[in-house]
Amino acid sequence: MSGRPSADSTQRARAHRLGRQLRALRESYGLTRPELASTAGVPLRTLSRLETECVAQPGLFTVAAWREPWR
Repeated sequence: MSGRPSADSTQRARAHRLGRQLRALRESYGLTRPELASTAGVPLRTLSRLETECVAQPGLFTVAAWREPWR
């Protein structure tokens, strides 16, 4: 073992950071998960999974949809 983090642990760390950032941004705008999901056109389940760190690499269309509520 080289002592470097494994790909899995790196992905988990990124997912954790992404989830925290997304939730903080949503809350700073005073939006609930259902409100953000509806405005962005993203399924509520997807948003919930992103915020709870279950998804390390959201799809391109999901990321693009996030732009709409912040305009």
